[in-house]
Amino acid sequence: MAKDQKEEYSHIHDDNFMDKYQGKELTNDLNCEARDPFITLDGDWNYSIDIYDSFLREEWYTGEAGHEGGPKDFSFSEWETMELPASWNNEAEELSYYEGSVIFHREFQQVKTNNDKVFLRIGAINYESLIFINKHYVGKHSGGFTPFTADITEYLEKNNKILVLVNNDRKKDRIPSLITDWFNYGGIYREVEIYKVPEKQISDYFSYLVPDGEYNKIKVSVETNGSEGEKVEVKIGNLIDDELKLNSEGKAEKVFEVKKLKLWSTDNPYLYNITLSYNGDVINDQIGFRQVEVEGNDILVNGEKIFLKGVSAHEDSVKNGKALTEAERLETLKLASDMNCNFMRLAHYPHHENMSKLADKLGILLWEEIPVYWSISFDKEEVLANGKKQLRELINRDKNRASVIIWSVGNENPDTEARYNFMSSLIDEAKKIDPSRLTSAACLLNLDKMEITDRLQDKVDVIGINEYFEWYYGTFDDLEHLVSTEIDKPVIVSEFGGSAAPDKHGEKNELWTEENQKRIYQKQLELLTGCEWVAGLTPWILYDFKTPKRINKYQQMYNLKGLVSKDKKYKKLAYYVVQEFYNKL
Repeated sequence: MAKDQKEEYSHIHDDNFMDKYQGKELTNDLNCEARDPFITLDGDWNYSIDIYDSFLREEWYTGEAGHEGGPKDFSFSEWETMELPASWNNEAEELSYYEGSVIFHREFQQVKTNNDKVFLRIGAINYESLIFINKHYVGKHSGGFTPFTADITEYLEKNNKILVLVNNDRKKDRIPSLITDWFNYGGIYREVEIYKVPEKQISDYFSYLVPDGEYNKIKVSVETNGSEGEKVEVKIGNLIDDELKLNSEGKAEKVFEVKKLKLWSTDNPYLYNITLSYNGDVINDQIGFRQVEVEGNDILVNGEKIFLKGVSAHEDSVKNGKALTEAERLETLKLASDMNCNFMRLAHYPHHENMSKLADKLGILLWEEIPVYWSISFDKEEVLANGKKQLRELINRDKNRASVIIWSVGNENPDTEARYNFMSSLIDEAKKIDPSRLTSAACLLNLDKMEITDRLQDKVDVIGINEYFEWYYGTFDDLEHLVSTEIDKPVIVSEFGGSAAPDKHGEKNELWTEENQKRIYQKQLELLTGCEWVAGLTPWILYDFKTPKRINKYQQMYNLKGLVSKDKKYKKLAYYVVQEFYNKL
C-alpha cells in the first residue's frame, strides 16, 4: 500500500482521534435566563446515526472528507429531519434504545453583528456534545442536564451551517456513571437559541436577601467584561434605583438597605421586577426575596417553621421522553399542588429551568440536584472537576429563583472515604457560590443498625435519607426504631414508598396492588410525621417513569412507585392518602 493510502486510512484504527477536540470545554458563560433570544433554532434538524464516529475521525465537518473528486459518505442537508428539542428515542424506531453518537445539522440566516457579540445557547444535551459552525470547531460540553453557551461571533458568515455531534454512551467516569434507575434518553432535548449582546455585556448577576434575620438588606452582584469605574444601573421594583461601580475585574457588588420589603413565601409568592442596565445591555427578570435557614431540627422560611409537604419527581414523558413541553411541566406542578404539596424534589438531575420559574410563581419550594448517583469514580480528580462544573452550571442557572431552597449534591452513595471527600468538596463549592441556600444529599440508611450513620450528615445543612421499610426490607417496627433515635439536624425523608401497577387491586399485603401501596403510605406517614427531627417528606415518586432496570410483567420497563400513572392521567389510591394527610398538616 502506498504511503498516501496509509495516511488516508490512518483514522480507522486511531484510538486517539478525540485528542484534537480536547481543551475547548464549554460552560454557561453568559446568563441568558433573563434575556430574549435573537433567533431560535428549534425546529427541523437533519440527523444521522454515527456508530463509528466517522464524523470526528474523518473531520466531516470540514466538508472535504473522502476521496478527492469522489463520492462522500455524508450529505448533511439531505438526511431525515427531527424536530428539536427532542429525545431521539421517542422520534424514530431505530433510535428507541440507541446509545452512541448522532450528528445533527441545521442552517440559519445571516446575523448582522454591528460590533455586537453573538452567543449560541443550548439548554441541555445528553450527554457529550461537540459544536461546529461553518467548518470551525467551537467547543465541547460534558454533562447532560445543564445549559452552556459559546461565543460564535468570529465564525459567522452570510449563510451559516451548524453541526452538533451528540453522544449519550454510558461510561464509568461520567456523571452519572454506568447504571441508573432512569432511562438514558439521548438528544438535544432543550432549546437551541442565538443571543446577541453588546461587545461589553453583563455576563451574570445574583440578587438575594441577606440571611441575617433583619429582612431589610438585598445584595446585588454583577459580572461583566467591562472596565474599572464603569457603572451598572440597578432597579428592583420600588425598592432600589441605584448604580454599581465596576472594579478592575469588571465585577461589582453592593448591599442595599430597603424598606417595606414584601417577602416571597409559599402563601404569597411575591415577585419583584428587576432591571440591570450596562452599555446598552439590559436584563429584565422577576425575583422573589426570602430567607431559608435551619434551627435545631427545624427548617425556617422567613423566620417561621415550615413542614415541607413534598414529593419527588423525574423529568419523563411517555410521548416526549425528557423533552417535556411547557404544558407537561405545568401538569407536573399541578399534580403536586393538587396533592397539597408545598415542596418538590426534582430528582436526580437538573430539570428544565422553567420548572423553577413556574415554581416561583406558584409558591412551591424546590430541592434541586446533580446526578452524583449511586457509584461513580469518586477517586478521580477529573470526575470531581466534572461534578463541580455540573453543580456550578445548575447554581448559576437557578440562583435567582426564590423557590429553590436546597442544593443536593447526590443520591444513595456508599459511605467511603473517597466518596466523603468528593461530596464534601461539592458541598463546599455550593456554599462558596451561594451562601443563601441550604445543602443536602439523599443518603442511605445503615440497615445493620437501622440508623442514620452516614458521615455526610455532619457536612450538610439538611440530612436527606432514603428508606423503603415494608417494600425492599424491614418492617414498620424497624421504622419505629429509626424515628426513636436522636438527630440534631432537620431531616427530609427524601424517598419512601412502594410500587403499584395502575388499577391493579387485591389484598392490602399483595405485591403490586394499589391496596399494598396505600397501606405502606398510611403507616409511613403516620410514623414519620410523629418524629421531631423529620422536617419534610418527598415520597418516591409523583408518577411512574421509564427505566431499563424494571422488567417484570407489571413493570415492563417502568418504575411503578409513582402515585400517578406514567401518562399522568390515573391517580392511584396512595395519591389520595397523601393528599388527605397533607391537607391535615
